[in-house]
Amino acid sequence: MLCEEITFHNLDVVKLAEREFVIHKADLTQRGNPVHLRLLSEYQFKGVPSLIFLDGDGKECRNLCVVDYIPPEQLLLRLQVLKDK
Repeated sequence: MLCEEITFHNLDVVKLAEREFVIHKADLTQRGNPVHLRLLSEYQFKGVPSLIFLDGDGKECRNLCVVDYIPPEQLLLRLQVLKDK
């Protein structure tokens, strides 16, 4: 919840995300949805909330992934690393 309220509303995060990235959000706590089940299996989430980062080719960048809250400054660093790939 903190990511949603604080990190994703941070002006620098919003600006960079709008300019450089595509962001998708899925509530994986809903049981029985086949798309959610596929995401859970494919990306092997360890908990919620989780942030999964994919490069321009759609490959997961596991070294950037986060489980739990991440402050805006740390998310910006991860996004910059992804952008520079």
